[in-house]
Amino acid sequence: MALPQVKLGALEARLSMMQPIDTGWSASARAAALNTLKAMGLPDRRDEYWKYTNPAALVAPEAARAEVLGLPEAALCGDLERLKIVFVDGVFDPEASDDLTGSGVQIDRLAACQDLDLHWAKPVYGTLEAQGQAPVERPLAALNTAFASDGVLIHVTAAVKPILNIVYRHEDPLSDVMLHHLIKLEPNASLTLVENGPIAARSNLVMEVEVADQAQFHHIRAQGRDHEQRCSSSIFASLGQKKRFQIIYLNGEWRFDSQ
Repeated sequence: MALPQVKLGALEARLSMMQPIDTGWSASARAAALNTLKAMGLPDRRDEYWKYTNPAALVAPEAARAEVLGLPEAALCGDLERLKIVFVDGVFDPEASDDLTGSGVQIDRLAACQDLDLHWAKPVYGTLEAQGQAPVERPLAALNTAFASDGVLIHVTAAVKPILNIVYRHEDPLSDVMLHHLIKLEPNASLTLVENGPIAARSNLVMEVEVADQAQFHHIRAQGRDHEQRCSSSIFASLGQKKRFQIIYLNGEWRFDSQ
């Protein structure tokens, strides 16, 4: 079935601003996601799922300006041991980040390992997102899978002690960011992941999570400090037996400590 002209025009305008990423092990998943997107079109207010939220700012060809407020970084983790991974307007900052190594966990970046055909993420990337397109179509998630420029790939094989803390920093008032994170926990493994900070003027985040039997994944995301930003965020999960998958969203000022 052909897309209505209004949806086709919006999709063509959006895609004209995108830079294709068609090399490496994610190429087939990206191509499949793009085909899915072209069949669905981008969301608008006529879609039942979006009738109460205007997606115009999320689907426009360019991001609207969002002023950089320069708020101090929230000290969410207090004195707890953490491994910090920093993205500035969607670009990994190695100087501000910790060494991405740890016991029981392998951490890579999507942008840095596309040529490793044996990488564990190859059969995972885009799989849960594609399965999550029914019964509700999620075109912004498909857009992300097709064009995400980077993300964190986390493979957990044991109980990981330090908190993994993805810190986002917003410095460009016109930044437009797509990040795609993969987390895979093997049986009996455990991980706590904290995300905090303003991502960009406009951001599109997708997280795919595989939690195996008797594994535990705790995910905490702090949000709501920069109200001019526009963000689409999707989480897709596959859960094993006797597992624990806990998601906590925080608004305002919070802090965890060891007490």
